[in-house]
Amino acid sequence: MRGRGYAVDDEYAEQDVRAIAAPVLGPGDRVAGAVGILGLTFTLDEESVAVLGPMVRAAASTVSAALRGGAGALGIVRGQE
Repeated sequence: MRGRGYAVDDEYAEQDVRAIAAPVLGPGDRVAGAVGILGLTFTLDEESVAVLGPMVRAAASTVSAALRGGAGALGIVRGQE
């Protein structure tokens, strides 16, 4: 995963289901969560993973940037603590 920035779950958790996920990093580069997608293996094939993997990584990167102080770009409204 480190080399490409996203992980692929290839029927590990459930038969005939494939998932792609990338970490969301908060302040201090600590993992705050993840962005992911999943689909059936016949629709989320290897070619789809090659296209969607970088998109998932980009989405996670955007959310990470928001957590680090760029939330205005996403239109996030911070809740009351």
